[in-house]
Amino acid sequence: MFKKIIHNINQIESLPDQFEEMIFKREELGSTEFGNVIALPHPLYPITSHSFISISILKKAIIWNNHKIRIVILMSVSHQQNIIEIDDIYHIISTILSHKVLQNQLIHASSYEEVLSCIKVQL
Repeated sequence: MFKKIIHNINQIESLPDQFEEMIFKREELGSTEFGNVIALPHPLYPITSHSFISISILKKAIIWNNHKIRIVILMSVSHQQNIIEIDDIYHIISTILSHKVLQNQLIHASSYEEVLSCIKVQL
């Protein structure tokens, strides 16, 4: 599952070779799961040229350390530290994390467009 997410991102944004390794190193420090629904993996330190998030909605829950996860929000902060990008990303993530109704809508969304629409309504 993780390799597929990274492969899909790499089709749009050129990722450093050590990107996946840095995510696993960060997970070794402590799990990035939030409750029973969301995981927020990210590299140990900023290594990409652009900040981004990738939201993956899983049809079936997977066990992420101790919880069943349905939403994976893979985040990467640019080593160039664009504050506006970072603020936008944190705003989107905090909105998803704090709205259980939105999480449920995302899990039941049937298309990419519907996922975006659900998020935009809450922002």
